[in-house]
Amino acid sequence: MMRNKRPLNPEHTQSHLPMGGLIRSRINRLFAILGGLVSAQILILWAAEPLSFFEAVWLTMTTLVTVGYGDYSPVTPVGRISTIVLMFVSAITLLTLIVSDYIEYRFYRRERILTGRWIYKMKDHIVIINTPRSGGEQYFMRFASQIRSVPEYHTVPIMLLTRQFPGGLPAELSDCGVVHFHGAGNDPEALKSVHAGSAKHIIVLAADESDPMSDSLTFDIAHRLAESNLGGRTTVECVGDHNRARFKALGVRTTIRPVRTYPEIMVRSVVAPGS
Repeated sequence: MMRNKRPLNPEHTQSHLPMGGLIRSRINRLFAILGGLVSAQILILWAAEPLSFFEAVWLTMTTLVTVGYGDYSPVTPVGRISTIVLMFVSAITLLTLIVSDYIEYRFYRRERILTGRWIYKMKDHIVIINTPRSGGEQYFMRFASQIRSVPEYHTVPIMLLTRQFPGGLPAELSDCGVVHFHGAGNDPEALKSVHAGSAKHIIVLAADESDPMSDSLTFDIAHRLAESNLGGRTTVECVGDHNRARFKALGVRTTIRPVRTYPEIMVRSVVAPGS
C-alpha cells in the first residue's frame, strides 16, 4: 500500500537559500518579466504606430524611465492602451520593485560583510585561521604590509577565519585589504566558506602563544585541513616543541614557534619555507 506523500511547501524548499540568493533570484525574475513587457511594447508600437523600429524602442525606453521627451507619442488606440497597460501599470511598477530590491540587497551585503558572514569569491589567497590573544589587529596589519612587500604577493587577498571582530574589522585592517569570515577553523563549513581548498597558503595561528594546551586546537584544525589534502600548503604555530612531530605526521608544510612581535618570521615561513 502506497503512503501518501506529503506535499512540498514552497517556502520550506527555498528555506535553505541565503537571503542574498533569494533577493538576487527575485531581481532576475523581475528583470525577465520586465524584458518581456518592454519587448512586447516595442513590437506593438512598431506594428500599430507610424514609427520605425528604432523610434518604437526610443519611445518605449523614454516611457519606462519616465523621461517623456514628447518627441514621439502613441496616436492609435492600440498603442495608447498598450502603453497604459504594459508601461504605466506594469513595467514602471516592476522597475520600481527592481530598484527597491537592489537597495535591499546592498544593505544586506554590507551587513553580512561587517559581521563576517559574507562569502567572497577567492582563489590563490591567504587564509589566516585564529587571532592572537592580544595585539591581533597590529599583527595582521604588519603581516599584510610585509607579505605584500614581496613582489609576487603584492596583490594577494588575505582572508581571516576567526571568531573575533563580530562587529566588523577595524578600519585600519579593512584599509589594508583584509577581509574576514566569522567562524572556527575546525568547522568544515567555515573552511568551505573561506575557500580553503583554493587558497595559496593557509596559516594556523596559536590561540594562546604562551599556553601549550592551545596546540590541541591547532592540531584539530590541522587535522581538518589534512583530511582535505591541504597540509602541503599549511603553516602552523606550535607552542610545545614536543607537539611538532604530531604536525609533521599530518603532512603540515611548515611548523614554527609563535613569535608575535615579528610577523616577518611568519611571512618568511610562508614565502620561503626552510629559510
